[in-house]
Amino acid sequence: MVDYKKIGEKIAKKRNALNITQEQLGNKLQTSASYVSNIENGVYGISFERLVIIANELNLSYDYLLNDEIQTEDLKIDGKIKEIKSIMKKLTKGNQEKAFQYIESFLNTMIKIEQ
Repeated sequence: MVDYKKIGEKIAKKRNALNITQEQLGNKLQTSASYVSNIENGVYGISFERLVIIANELNLSYDYLLNDEIQTEDLKIDGKIKEIKSIMKKLTKGNQEKAFQYIESFLNTMIKIEQ
């Protein structure tokens, strides 16, 4: 889940460091200062398009703004993979191969459904 509050805090910190007002940033986004305030306080989510504009205006990288989100998701996936690995080790080699085939088939089906 995206932590819009953390993203907003990073935006506010950089905006303040550059002495840019919420109104000035809002003008760049073609929106109001109150909307910028809501983004910075995590009240509103932010579209990718607006995130790109803000990042460019404030000279921020996208990975800096989203880094916590990416790392958090990667850690969750890594943890689940470790759980599956420990379960798989309890199986015989033959059943491990069957399990891998089932998992691969399941994941490929899920990818097709999501497209």
